[in-house]
Amino acid sequence: MASKILGLSVIDLMKNENLLEVAKEEFEKELEAKGNYSPPLPEGTSPPLY
Repeated sequence: MASKILGLSVIDLMKNENLLEVAKEEFEKELEAKGNYSPPLPEGTSPPLY
């Protein structure tokens, strides 16, 4: 059920450019309010891949 909802949401975003712009603006506002994301790993390191 969740995959259907996500898929239909993507179709809505692809059909309606205004909706996509609103979503982008909302995402930017949320990111700005929470502060910029910084990864928990120090720069130059990689997580183990085993």
